[in-house]
Amino acid sequence: MNGPTEFGTAYASALTAYLRDGDERARTTAYELGREAATIGLGVMDVAEAHHAAVAAALGDGASATEVATAAGDIFLETLSAFEMLARGLAEARDVAERERRHAAILRQLSNFLADASLAASAEGSTHEILHLVAEQARELIGGACCVANVGADHDAVAARAASFAPDEAPLGARLALADLSRLEELMRSSGAVARLDPREWLDPAAVGSHDGAKAVRSWVAVALARLDGRSIGFIHAFDRRPRAFTSADGEVLLQLAQMGSAALERAELYARQAADG
Repeated sequence: MNGPTEFGTAYASALTAYLRDGDERARTTAYELGREAATIGLGVMDVAEAHHAAVAAALGDGASATEVATAAGDIFLETLSAFEMLARGLAEARDVAERERRHAAILRQLSNFLADASLAASAEGSTHEILHLVAEQARELIGGACCVANVGADHDAVAARAASFAPDEAPLGARLALADLSRLEELMRSSGAVARLDPREWLDPAAVGSHDGAKAVRSWVAVALARLDGRSIGFIHAFDRRPRAFTSADGEVLLQLAQMGSAALERAELYARQAADG
């Protein structure tokens, strides 16, 4: 079957068989027709047109209106249920594939940018630039009201932090950008590669707006920025007002981002050290 004409013929045959025999074989055929219609790209209108043509043909052959109405209803429901289920699944699969392609493109662009040696022109400046880029891309990739990326003081390096937030979340983003995240980061150290939870009991209520339950920050996901030897140098945090807003897939995306950001930070530090020694 490769188009609406062939589908209409097969649908009429299924209805005729059901009127004649009334058994499950014709219903199974109708179910498979619905799946095939979705697979070859037919629309609901194509299914409806085939249905109306089959009903008209059955009435023209002398079958009683009551029998045709009952049988046609059964066949149509079987066909449409399979069609809608598969069509919805295909649409979701296309959405996921498109989102993954978009994420991959962003990550490739980010990887190329973070590999740019010009980021090492100034150790402090490049650190802030890298963190800002990481925070922006984290929010672009997984959503959320606010993303914060930070590194702690280490030897000659100074602590740095950058945040990205939606324009309509500026007040919340500003609070989270300045908030003490140390309790969450301690929790992160004992939670494995990715941590996700409701952060309200771990942050200052003023930072998350917990005085207003309807608008409070309800979701948090974080991963660590780490050196090649495994030592933690900072974190990427994402926050949102929706409960359970972040998925395990979001955590995996942040892990990829953290790996690239960590490598860029370590490379910038190396360049800066070489510049200072030279």
